[in-house]
Amino acid sequence: VEVGDVYNGLELLDKAVEHYRRAVEIAPKSGNNAAIYTSLAAAYKKLDDRPHYIEYARLYIDAIAKRQGELPDTEKGLRSFYRAEVLQSAGDEDKAYQAFEEAARLFSDPFRLSDIAFKHAEYHAKRENKSEAASFADQSASLVPDQGWRQRDVGDLFSALDMMNKALEYYQRALELAKTPETR
Repeated sequence: VEVGDVYNGLELLDKAVEHYRRAVEIAPKSGNNAAIYTSLAAAYKKLDDRPHYIEYARLYIDAIAKRQGELPDTEKGLRSFYRAEVLQSAGDEDKAYQAFEEAARLFSDPFRLSDIAFKHAEYHAKRENKSEAASFADQSASLVPDQGWRQRDVGDLFSALDMMNKALEYYQRALELAKTPETR
């Protein structure tokens, strides 16, 4: 797993996945592989490989369910986040929204909270609730103001909402941040 983590940190995601999958193969079948599954899910998400992301999110949820005792809030939050992603992929948007809400109460990490706010923005955008969508989109961007990818995604959402002035504002932020390598 540690070798996969190094490759993941270097953004060599195919190599990271290779090592994480090898870790799954050699780990005892009776053991709890939650840490490996969450690493695989995260790598597949970065690779934009939704089917594998959902597969390992489900495996993570199952592995966590087998644990004895009380889970720390970070594990509970991650379980809720993955459950929301699985529900969303199955088309159950309302239950997914509730699971994202539960995850938001358990996380303090601004990146996760930004993801959740963006998911809420998408949820409201699909229901043509522009004011709620805009509010969550703004929140998502404000949680990670130095991340160009998030500013771009929020610009895309505002564009889809036909709120072009707001879209332009976020695209300009993304372009400005793209000039600095560590904020792309």
